[in-house]
Amino acid sequence: MARIRSVKPEFFQDQDLAVEVPNRDARLLYIGLWGLADEHGRLRGDAFGIKGQLFAYDPDLTPDVIDKLIDMLVDTGRAVRYTVRSSVYLFLPKLAGNQRLEPAKVPSRLPPPPDLPQQPPEKFPDQSASHADKLSLKQAASSREQVASPRGANSSAPDPLPAGTDQAARLIIDATGVTPEIAIETAVLIARERKHRNLPGLTQRIIDAGELADWLRKAETSLRKQASARASPPCARHGKRNCADCRSEAIAAA
Repeated sequence: MARIRSVKPEFFQDQDLAVEVPNRDARLLYIGLWGLADEHGRLRGDAFGIKGQLFAYDPDLTPDVIDKLIDMLVDTGRAVRYTVRSSVYLFLPKLAGNQRLEPAKVPSRLPPPPDLPQQPPEKFPDQSASHADKLSLKQAASSREQVASPRGANSSAPDPLPAGTDQAARLIIDATGVTPEIAIETAVLIARERKHRNLPGLTQRIIDAGELADWLRKAETSLRKQASARASPPCARHGKRNCADCRSEAIAAA
């Protein structure tokens, strides 16, 4: 069964990939194979089946041509062709370098490939959240909570972020490569306006629908306003920034 996979813009700007795989159809096939591969990077390697699933309406891409395109991917280490009990399979050793896979959660229905040497990841950024990425995201979330907390003597604990903000922010970073601060703010805005119980799921649907750009712009505007508010000195009377009490008094006096 085909799966939803994301393709970063860096894929199309990777000069090394273009040099190593100069055939454009081979690079397009490579992306298509991502969607056919399971969480272990395995898929059936029958050219007739791949033709029907990826290029059903392209008569020039015959199974023989697809076999040659697969050969190009095999030659560059991006695919491994192997046979088990007369059935042909493919393994994509670098798939985990550009997709977040969860092999521990979903067992593969396909036989494993033979033992292979460790493959380096693709040049374009890894979608798997590294320790440094997680740390940056945690710091951004903590900072966002402090910004959102009320000012003044009566403030106690920071306002908690909506449930699922961390997971939603990771999805946003994976899809766009934005900073953790923008990702957190975007997730918070989505949660605030949509009021959905499954924030990560809603965020993924927004990404898949191509609607994330508008949310990112809102987040950037929100962050600029917050930075401006932090730059202003607190009210001497009430100890608050952008003091609502002072603004109310000024309106009443006018």
